[in-house]
Amino acid sequence: METHPLEFLFHPRSVAIAGISPDLRSQGREYLLNLQQFEFPGDIYLVNPNYAEVEGIPCYPALRDIPGPVDYVVSCVPATALLPLVDDAIAKRVRAIQMYTARMAESGLSEGQALEAEVGRRAKQAGVRLIGPNCMGIYYPRGGLSFRLGYPREPGVVGVLSQSGGNSAYLEYLGVGRGLRFSKIISYGNGVDLNEADLMDYFADDPETRVIGAYIEGAREGWRFFQALSRAAAAKPVAIFKGGATATGQRAISTHTASLAGQDRVWDALCRQAGAVRVGNMEELSDLLLAFSLLPPPSGNRLAVLGGGGGYSVYTADTAERAGLVLPPLPQGIKLRLKEMLPQVWSLVSNPVDHSVVPDPLQYLEVARLVAGHPGTDLALFNLDPAWYLDTPGGVTRVLGVVDGLLNIAKECGKPAAVMLAYSDSLEPWRWETAAEVQRRCVAGGLPVFLSIDRAIRALSYFAGYYRSAVRRQERKEGVDL
Repeated sequence: METHPLEFLFHPRSVAIAGISPDLRSQGREYLLNLQQFEFPGDIYLVNPNYAEVEGIPCYPALRDIPGPVDYVVSCVPATALLPLVDDAIAKRVRAIQMYTARMAESGLSEGQALEAEVGRRAKQAGVRLIGPNCMGIYYPRGGLSFRLGYPREPGVVGVLSQSGGNSAYLEYLGVGRGLRFSKIISYGNGVDLNEADLMDYFADDPETRVIGAYIEGAREGWRFFQALSRAAAAKPVAIFKGGATATGQRAISTHTASLAGQDRVWDALCRQAGAVRVGNMEELSDLLLAFSLLPPPSGNRLAVLGGGGGYSVYTADTAERAGLVLPPLPQGIKLRLKEMLPQVWSLVSNPVDHSVVPDPLQYLEVARLVAGHPGTDLALFNLDPAWYLDTPGGVTRVLGVVDGLLNIAKECGKPAAVMLAYSDSLEPWRWETAAEVQRRCVAGGLPVFLSIDRAIRALSYFAGYYRSAVRRQERKEGVDL
């Protein structure tokens, strides 16, 4: 099977960190600790003429002085030292340079722009690929590569390209505790060589990536990016958060990655025509990637909601309808079953299911099983609020019993199911610990967890909308083919 031309980036035989320092605050030292923690299987070389060793590993005065072959260089040198490093890399037959080095085109200064252009020119002429400048690089847990100590060691199915290193880290912060795992993350900064078009094209083919997420501030090659995005979205779900949606945001972009942001409505049209989902912020991106990675495709946009009090159920219904989801009423057959089960309150049970109507946990689980299995719905959302039971005798045990019961119902109901978990503002540790245990059980059960009803509804709306649009695109394509 033919591999993508960029596959070599993720399998270097050796990595050299140029500009490393023993300073605990230095990024070069953190790159070294990352490689060690993730057990990078190849050789690691360190380059700095000012030190004989760092962390017990010898330092070489220059890249040229390294005795063995070097495939991949991480540049932590200042911008003024970058061109000599590139020349050394070319002489050393390095295949790729990842540049943490910054203060180039994004500085807005002519000398920084000229330097970045010259770095790109020399590398291109020599066939050396560049990631950056002004970026964090590659996280690839299967290959022992990482730019953050906190990233999980176990790989997942979500591939991410991000112009912002900070936002790629924030995505991990937002999602890892809820079960989000990544195949690869690539922070590419200014993108003087490899840019969003190259990386989207790579992820379209990557067999380790089943879902693609992106944080993008602008496209260097608009038409080429549209083609790559269309190809990727035809193969797997793609979610994009486009930074710089306002005039102020576009000004901020110019000093962050020096990208050309483009008009907001153009990005709306681009994503829509390509078949990608455009989200509005990092929380929405993490939530949608979580849904795509953990849930099977839904058959429609009809939602069953289990849990929440009366007023919250009303709010949930309003929020769902505004987001384009449908909450069908319960059919006569289910109402008759409810009448047998709950002769006193059956008429008060609807969709959403008001938790306060059925306070007994065992009865509630029976109602949840019945409503979640409603054949007229395509998705199920379990609204978990531990505070509902925690202030009752044996509250913690009751909460965990309900969670375990709902996890079983989610497996049985035959449709994508998710959890909304409300955390309390209380400062009492036992309340937080109970909520954290609920979340751990949901993650272990493979259910996506959302931390507010608004985020849950928004994610499920994007999720169902993507698959409905995909069906319509396929129907149009088949009509054209006929």
